[in-house]
Amino acid sequence: SARRASKRECGGIFKTTGTAFRQGLGKEGVMAQAVIMAGGPGERFWPMTHGKFPKYRIQFNGKDSLLQKTYQRLLRVYHKDSITVVTTEPHSKLIREELPRIKRRNLLIEPARNNTAAAIFLSCEVIRDRFGGEETVSFFPADHLIQNESEFSKTMRSAIRLAETKELL
Repeated sequence: SARRASKRECGGIFKTTGTAFRQGLGKEGVMAQAVIMAGGPGERFWPMTHGKFPKYRIQFNGKDSLLQKTYQRLLRVYHKDSITVVTTEPHSKLIREELPRIKRRNLLIEPARNNTAAAIFLSCEVIRDRFGGEETVSFFPADHLIQNESEFSKTMRSAIRLAETKELL
């Protein structure tokens, strides 16, 4: 049976504590994890957005959707196997259309839409079960437009290093 991990929060970065499987990014032996949250009902920009066309599908540059831009931006900081998308069943097909190369194991389907806290909890539990309890996990909305991507990458790398080296909160 799964045990609950304790979590330490620093903004949108959580650190699970316990036994760890480590490889890759950050300080030696550490693989940071990113979670894209893409499960909202798509009603904020109605009639432009709706259940079958949520906000993260909007293309501001006529080429890439906000979800695709979020994923591409995270690839500058995280390994592709360390990026997970959490969504609902109705949105899972849309996510596969937007990100056709994402592995199935990197697409988490919520059993029910219960808003942000439930999506974060589910993501932390799945990541802890897969990698152990020492992973640093960052959360990102799928529908944000960030234009200064180099500054974003630099800031995220600094935040990950800080979360991995300091006991925060």
